[in-house]
Amino acid sequence: MTNEPIAGAFFPTGHGGLPHSDVDAACRHIAAAYGDAPFVPELPANGDAPLHARAFAKDLVQEIGATTTRLRIGVSDIHAWIEEAPPCSEIGERFDALAPGAFPTAIHLPGPLTALGCAISVEGVRLWDVPQLRIAFARRTARRAIALAERAVAVGHRPLVVLDEPCAEMLDAANPANLLLLETSVAPLREAGFAVGVHWCCKPPIDVLLGVDLDYASVDLVRYADVVTGRRRSLERWLARGRTLVLGIVDAASPDDAETAANRVLAMGLPRDSAILVAASCGTSRTSVARETETAQTLRDAAGKLKARP
Repeated sequence: MTNEPIAGAFFPTGHGGLPHSDVDAACRHIAAAYGDAPFVPELPANGDAPLHARAFAKDLVQEIGATTTRLRIGVSDIHAWIEEAPPCSEIGERFDALAPGAFPTAIHLPGPLTALGCAISVEGVRLWDVPQLRIAFARRTARRAIALAERAVAVGHRPLVVLDEPCAEMLDAANPANLLLLETSVAPLREAGFAVGVHWCCKPPIDVLLGVDLDYASVDLVRYADVVTGRRRSLERWLARGRTLVLGIVDAASPDDAETAANRVLAMGLPRDSAILVAASCGTSRTSVARETETAQTLRDAAGKLKARP
């Protein structure tokens, strides 16, 4: 995925979740506020969020034959389940309502650590106790992501698959077993020729970010500026390899001003021509439409300040 069109542009973007009541309104908002770096909307507050972590996990658990007491699935069935092309679901239709931007269209879906974290308590099934099922779950996540990315390509989008990992800190993303799950989801996407990234909606595990073959990484500067800034030189080298970094610079829960938001980026001291997008600290689906509109305007104003600096 080339980053040439966005080097130094500081395009605002989002993380999938929005507070709007219907898809058309959400897509119109994305076109107006995030048109250069669009994303497929999820509306969990309205119950319209097929890729929300818990719904996504429950869907997958049910597909592999879960009951409230045990999993009834054999080795051959696991492999068949992985290879079966999953449906794109209604989320695929949303590409038709979005116009492509200068940056690829982001498809946010739960990463394997978060999906499995939710699946632990779904239907009473403990997938962590079955290593083969953990890997199968991660591979199925990749298959579903590939199906969505192919749907995006078919209607003229350049897709970027973003694995959201709010549970990564709780589940210790740096643990070799958990790192394997993330790599298991990323590798098939890379092999299929799709750009892939991770949104760390938690304390970012920088070593994992640097160690997995990602095109894109999203980190929260509002809460974790010290963690991110402490690895600035490593991130500079990562960016120099043609990667894109998304910096969460506006608090999604309480007001920020554009100057404060822009200063969070400047404090990083990253090269002016780095491929950097700006975003809220996390998704805004739990806020109001008014607050999301304010957040988007603050991001645009902050981007303007960053582009105008010497």
